[in-house]
Amino acid sequence: MQKLSVLFAILLCAGCVTTSPLDDKARSVSPGDFVQLSQGYVHYQLEGPETGETVVLVHGFSAPMFIWERTVPALTKAGFRVLSYDLYGRGYSDRPDVAYDKDLFDTQLLELLDALDIRESEVLIEVINCAEEGTRLTIPRYDYLLRCSAHVVIVTQVGL
Repeated sequence: MQKLSVLFAILLCAGCVTTSPLDDKARSVSPGDFVQLSQGYVHYQLEGPETGETVVLVHGFSAPMFIWERTVPALTKAGFRVLSYDLYGRGYSDRPDVAYDKDLFDTQLLELLDALDIRESEVLIEVINCAEEGTRLTIPRYDYLLRCSAHVVIVTQVGL
């Protein structure tokens, strides 16, 4: 009976998966903002005072940026300017037909900061939430970290 229940749940969930294209219509009803980068549109939210020190939140390899929905308000209330975004292939960001490797995610972060006119030297803290497999792909390269004024990277296995 338990196996039948599990099978039923799997079949029921399979019908819930959506494959709607991420086009202008979908973006117009999605939360947050979008910016066109070299590999496609990126979904992001930039919140908090413009004069606040910048915190960049990078979600893990398999979860979109909504994982930070409780973290962002606490940081903005404390006076920080908070940038969270969906990595390519996650959430509302585009799914380019490219290799999903460290170079892609590094380039995405640098292009996003440039597009939003955020200099790396303004980034105070970067918080990264990733599962073990995603850690190698989502932690920015050392040369990027050196360009930040002060940098704390928190890598968690199960969330904050």
